[in-house]
Amino acid sequence: MLSIKACRKCLKNYSKNLTDDEIENVRDLMYQFAFVMVEDYLNNCKNVVPISAERKEK
Repeated sequence: MLSIKACRKCLKNYSKNLTDDEIENVRDLMYQFAFVMVEDYLNNCKNVVPISAERKEK
């Protein structure tokens, strides 16, 4: 898991006014979002054709 310092660096100007607890909440939210996106991809998007493959067909 990313450290608070690494999260502050990623958030740049947005992190100036946030406390460590708020940064931790943002980090947790990012991890939850990433988990949902991966689960959605694994469950629903197995048959999606990559954009590069679509371009080759046309």
